[in-house]
Amino acid sequence: MSGAPKLPSSKAQLWLIKAESAGRTEAYQEEAEAKGFEVRYLPPLAERYETAELEELLSRKGSKWYGVIITSKRGAEGWIRAVKALEARGGFESAPDLSKLAFYTVGTTSTEVLAASGCAKSLLPDLGRVTSAKTATLLAEHMLEQLSTFQPDSAASRSYLFIRGDKSANNLQPILRDAGHTVYETQVYSTSLNPEFAGLVKSEIASLAAGDAPGRDLWLAFFSPSSAGYALPYLTPLLDSAAVGETGPRVRVAAIGETSRAYLAESGITVHAVADQPNARGLVGAITSGS
Repeated sequence: MSGAPKLPSSKAQLWLIKAESAGRTEAYQEEAEAKGFEVRYLPPLAERYETAELEELLSRKGSKWYGVIITSKRGAEGWIRAVKALEARGGFESAPDLSKLAFYTVGTTSTEVLAASGCAKSLLPDLGRVTSAKTATLLAEHMLEQLSTFQPDSAASRSYLFIRGDKSANNLQPILRDAGHTVYETQVYSTSLNPEFAGLVKSEIASLAAGDAPGRDLWLAFFSPSSAGYALPYLTPLLDSAAVGETGPRVRVAAIGETSRAYLAESGITVHAVADQPNARGLVGAITSGS
């Protein structure tokens, strides 16, 4: 009925402190809704892509490296933007075959984004030859173990292209360099505070304070130290019961992995659940177990 008041919901809410993927339902949402959660997206970051250097590198030197390292969704999207721009303007000096590049990543998101890109296989690293780990540090250790066992000791097999953002961590690169490997870093995106984030949080908190769902759990899920850094000043009031009132929800915090957990802990935030794998199933499973 038009104009009818909004009815309270007894479902637990999950606030994903990230942007929603355009044009498709995310695995995080599907997993959470299957477990009975209401899902909200609160994107704390505005992003700007800068792929000119990567385009230049790939146009001339696509086969210079043994492999490419992409540890984030935005890094994968930067790669896609670069190769599509090159292809559209005929910018490759010769027919590209980037599928010769081994692919190294953290979690599964980068692989999923590349696989769903619609790009020809010749424009992507070898998605059938993926080395993945839960953290960047573990990935570096897996790479060193793998390469010492299976790869020839040559300059080509010890050179890697790292796709990064302006706030990407520096955990992996020193480990590889200390072991004698070359890691060339190229930045493809930068992030800043989403100017709409404060308003989004204020609106959701107002809904909670109005008693929209008394007594249920409210989970805040964080996906990176950089996004958490921008979001926390606006979300920490939720950890004070006075912010939502005596009838408000029980607020709990989840992290996609150990790096995010450590950042939150260092910021004085108690983390109640950490994904055992940095993907939708791992995150929602940890939250369900912690509820």
